[in-house]
Amino acid sequence: QALTKASGAASLCEAAAPRLAAALADSAAEGSLVPEALDALAPLLQQGATSAGQQRRCLAEASAEIFRRADAASLQSHAVKLTGPLVRSLGEKPADPELQAAVVSALLVLLERAGAMLRPLVPALQTALVRLLEGPEELHDVAGRALGAMATLVPKAEALVKALGKPPARAASLVAMEKVLIALGSPLSAEVVKEAQSALDSTAKEKDAATSAAAKRVAAAMGK
Repeated sequence: QALTKASGAASLCEAAAPRLAAALADSAAEGSLVPEALDALAPLLQQGATSAGQQRRCLAEASAEIFRRADAASLQSHAVKLTGPLVRSLGEKPADPELQAAVVSALLVLLERAGAMLRPLVPALQTALVRLLEGPEELHDVAGRALGAMATLVPKAEALVKALGKPPARAASLVAMEKVLIALGSPLSAEVVKEAQSALDSTAKEKDAATSAAAKRVAAAMGK
């Protein structure tokens, strides 16, 4: 940690990323990290989300593994600061789908393990994830899973469902909606049901097989 502060996290990120990934790969897969480990690594991970150059994807992948193995209390204390740079990186142009997939995978771990701490970032995170559903196919599954993990944190779940049901109907958005509905659990609120039904109504004459199949999954999640 002292080295990170003295040298500046940005200058260490690109060189440290592959070494960090190798160290994680060599250690026991089930091994947890001591609380002090994340305290030491947090400045590098925060800066590296945007400053690790050609090693950003490598660092994002290492971050996901660190988040999985970090002490729960330590992860929660750093969660907001770690999440902010990752969310901002999703809006960069030109987009790098492989980097974005690694970043969302890291965000998914944060949502699963420290979700309650991330409520202040939910609006920005929702916007970024919904936008990814309109992008390359390789991003759809992980973005949908992240939206499902975030579903119980949003102030108004119906607003999230509405955003996912926005015309034109897309299979990726409907599959993500299914994950959101499942995460919200039964009984769904009347407002959520209304928005989900509106999305289903818009697919009534849909000819695309993938979109029709996704709509059926939404209907099943609604209990229909």
